[in-house]
Amino acid sequence: MPPSLSGQRPAPRSLRPVEYKKGKRRRFDNDDAQLCAQALCLEEMFGIVVDSGAVFHAASKRRRDVEFTKELRQLTENAIAELHTMLNSQLSTINPQLPQAVFKPACEECSLFAICLPKMTSAPTSLQRAARRLFEI
Repeated sequence: MPPSLSGQRPAPRSLRPVEYKKGKRRRFDNDDAQLCAQALCLEEMFGIVVDSGAVFHAASKRRRDVEFTKELRQLTENAIAELHTMLNSQLSTINPQLPQAVFKPACEECSLFAICLPKMTSAPTSLQRAARRLFEI
């Protein structure tokens, strides 16, 4: 799109985000909510409605269309609100720390599973103390 006389590019008439995933399609809504969050950002940036997007799964070499329904938008906005609440509570404390990971069935399908270690970090306090003692010198 060529720049206008004012030097700025005109706003696009339509946008459609596409998310690339290395693996296969998962059974949870995480990918759809992530894509919807991208659409919400685009809507805010450009002042247009983004009705749909797509997720490309490299493992199956398939693209899946995702419609941004009222329910998906609400799910995404709820997750954003929860994140804001968590961050605000952490910033208001004297010694902020990340909250413990909570293991859920969706965790095993996450690309950060090996780094996050939700099973270990959500273990009972006595097990956490024992694990820390293993690495004390």
